[in-house]
Amino acid sequence: MPVLKILFRRFGPALAFVFAWLLLIPVAQAAPVFKANAFADEVVAFVSGHPAARKARNLPEWALGRPSRQQPALTLGCGGSLTVRFVDNVLINVPGDDLYVFEIGPDVEATRVDISIDGTHWRHVGKVAGATASLDIDAYAQADESFSFVRLTDLRQSCKSDTPGADIDAIAAIGSASRYHFASSVLFDFDQATLKPEAKRVLQQWLQHVTAQSGTLQINGHTDRQGSDAYNMKLSLQRAQAVADALRPHLPDGIRLLVQGFGEQQPLDRGEDEAAAARNRRVELIYIPAAK
Repeated sequence: MPVLKILFRRFGPALAFVFAWLLLIPVAQAAPVFKANAFADEVVAFVSGHPAARKARNLPEWALGRPSRQQPALTLGCGGSLTVRFVDNVLINVPGDDLYVFEIGPDVEATRVDISIDGTHWRHVGKVAGATASLDIDAYAQADESFSFVRLTDLRQSCKSDTPGADIDAIAAIGSASRYHFASSVLFDFDQATLKPEAKRVLQQWLQHVTAQSGTLQINGHTDRQGSDAYNMKLSLQRAQAVADALRPHLPDGIRLLVQGFGEQQPLDRGEDEAAAARNRRVELIYIPAAK
């Protein structure tokens, strides 16, 4: 369980994030590839508003990671927008508030908040304003859904200050689940959907991370950009299904499998070289515990 979630349950949402901000609490690591952070860690898009922030405050990367006293926050500009992605984890719906936005600065500036599974189809979940603002996504999300993308849009309430638009220091998922990435080269031969013999051993080792008896296990297949869209969608689904077939006999009866293929639609790396393509060829496992 992420450290922030423990603080949330013990101290309540406000105190939990005060502790997180003041102490810059490190978050526990999760195998096999990425550590599980509760903060957005990739900028997908930034469109500065008008008037815009001065150059000293317009770097979108300043909104990533944990809140920091060592650098400025990102000023969106009047009407500006920022889209970020959770790479190491996903946003999920849990009891209580799920998403926090650290908005700092001298003015209280309202910001529209949208979330997305795939970065294309968006759900408006409300607005935030003030120092640390929270949202509960319960009305907009099913229990077994996970969201990778958050988009913030300034609502033009403070456009004449020295820092026009909302000032974003961090975006955090209290309702979060770890995302496990397996490179396709570990699991499959090139262009194939049959598991390698050693892949089954790797998956068996991963099962040690599933200790609960109920919930949903998402198995998401992804490809690179080679081949047609239709072929990549088919291959990604076949690979996800192969992983599901290997895991199913070893999972508790209370864990439901959700098998999905996304083809080339959700690249981790937007580069054009082989290293980027290899990173994009993957199967992701996301375990979402049942609500208590």
